[in-house]
Order: sequence, then C-alpha cells, then structure tokens
Amino acid sequence: LQTPLSARAFAAFSNSAGSELVDSANGGPAKMRALYSASALAVNVFDHWLTRDAGPLLRAMHVGGTATSLEFEAPLRTGYGTPPQLDVLIHLRGGGLVGIESKFTDWMTKKSRQAEKLSPYFQVDGSSSYWSRAGLAASHRLAKSILDTPDTFQVLEVPQLLKHALGLHKAAGQKPWSLLYLYFAGSGEIAQMHEDELARFAATVGDEVHFASMTYQSLFASISSMSSDVDPAYVAYLRGRYFAGGE
Repeated sequence: LQTPLSARAFAAFSNSAGSELVDSANGGPAKMRALYSASALAVNVFDHWLTRDAGPLLRAMHVGGTATSLEFEAPLRTGYGTPPQLDVLIHLRGGGLVGIESKFTDWMTKKSRQAEKLSPYFQVDGSSSYWSRAGLAASHRLAKSILDTPDTFQVLEVPQLLKHALGLHKAAGQKPWSLLYLYFAGSGEIAQMHEDELARFAATVGDEVHFASMTYQSLFASISSMSSDVDPAYVAYLRGRYFAGGE
C-alpha cells in the first residue's frame, strides 16, 4: 500500500467477511498483501480520496454531482441472506449512490456456479424473484436466462453484479444510483470474451441498472491529466505501482 490504511478503511476491512487483513492459519500472508490483490488496488486508488475533495475522481469516472463520503466493503441488503459487499460506495449530495465493483486479475478466470448463486433469489417455479418484486424487470429476465442456460456468461460474474444492483436499488430508494464496473484491462482471448460479456450485460440491463464499465488504465489516465488538482505523489505512486508500462 502507498500509505497505511486510513482508520475508516481499516475498520471497514476489519469488519468485512472477506478477511482481507487476516493472515491464514498456516502462517500465509493476508490476502491484501498479495501483488494481485484487488482490494489493495481499490485501497491504493480510493483511500486517498476519503479525506479530500473527490471532485477530480468523480470527473475521471464521468460521474456528476458532489461526493459527501466514500466507504469500502459496503454491505447493501438485497432482502435475502448475507448482504453482498460493494468494494467502494460513494455517497452523493442529495442522497444519490455510486457503487463500484473493482476487479484486478480476478476476472481472468472462467466462472462456475452462476445459476446456483442466483436460484435462491427466485420462487421455486421461477415466476418471480427479488428483482421482479423490486421492479427490476430486465434484471429478473437476465437472471432467469442464466438459470435456464448456465453458461450464458463464462467470465463476467453476473450474479455479483445483479445482487449489487438490487442492493443499490433498495438502499437508494427514490434517489438516483449507478453501478460502475472498474477493472484492470488485460489482453488475449479471455480479455475479448470479458469485453463481449460486459457489452452484452450492459445492453441487457444498462438503463435499468444505470451500469457502466471502465478500465483502471483509463481512470488513471484521466486522473493523471488533472495535474493541478491532484497530489503528484499519489499519481507517481500509482504510475510506479500499477501503470509503469503505459497508460
């Protein structure tokens, strides 16, 4: 990490079900110490803004409004089971929410059990779901299609995104909300599959879920272009740690 975790970030990860800060029982290092740690990437990018004006960050993400607070590992209730935790949740002035699902290398493997992760959210006959009862008809149809054809998506973890959308919808109430999928871009056949599945997901539920995707490379390029508004030490650290090979 660039700096020690802020007190708020430390508290969030300490209370998280992910055990990111806990060394394993056999003496292995905590997950956040791994070079490929997605949570460390999110902390290095977002913890900086917990105590600063996040205007440049929002502009870099193409998000309108003014941030009032940011939080890590935010649990948003879906109505069923343990609330899934968003990597980053941004609260906007006026009550709006921006949820961020962050990926580093974790999208680079094919996913399994997608239908199994969705089935508890449906009635036994599949006629209704937590999404349909919340008024998210497109999300219901997509989830139902995965129950019927489990290999519809092989790389993109759609159940996670649909659960986050449901949690954001319930938490925001009548206020605006959006879900941003932020990932570290790769290359090769699986990267193309990932891009294709992102486009298909967005086309299916984009308007209803207020969904967008963005690479960390693009986010960093936008942040680093705001030289007069962003701490140069923060930009230099990110460039050296993650983006030294180019932006």
